Amino acid sequence: MWDIIELSEYIYLIKPKDEKEFTCILDDDTEVKLGILAEQINWRDHDPEYDKDQYFIGLQFSILPIDPIHPDILKEALRCIGIKPEDATEEAKIYAVYRYAGGVPCTAMIIHTIEHNFGRLDREEFDFKSWKDADRVVRFAAKIAPAVSGLIGFILDQPVNRIGNSGWEVINYIVKNRDFIENTIKNL
Repeated sequence: MWDIIELSEYIYLIKPKDEKEFTCILDDDTEVKLGILAEQINWRDHDPEYDKDQYFIGLQFSILPIDPIHPDILKEALRCIGIKPEDATEEAKIYAVYRYAGGVPCTAMIIHTIEHNFGRLDREEFDFKSWKDADRVVRFAAKIAPAVSGLIGFILDQPVNRIGNSGWEVINYIVKNRDFIENTIKNL
């Protein structure tokens, strides 16, 4: 069973009740507990073309390490959203890290998993007319999250940008504060 925790008005953390159920192991044998973040996006805020479109709310999913988080990354992330470390709840820490460092995009994998198990999604099923409709899909994503967790290695192996950085590098940055610019230069 997976929980849905509201981090902000339109950002949700989907994580297993048993935190050992969704983890990855880094190259130095560090075990990292992961979660899936679902962010509802009002496309009208980003593109005036959506003012004419009845389907203007989208969802994006990302994988994010939730424990451990490197202290320097956490400190800077909290500073950026204006929260003192001693005042931060666990939810505030996860929200701050997501806003500061992002996560590993996995929207396409979630869509593929849904389509593989439940049939093709039409645009109307992934772009929405109301926030209530998008909430329903977040709950649905929590139901299929165990299937996504079984593909974590595959997801993290995929490039997250056009110069070849992988999801592993994003996770290492957040957990170990390993600057992946060096790897970026090697990949050029």
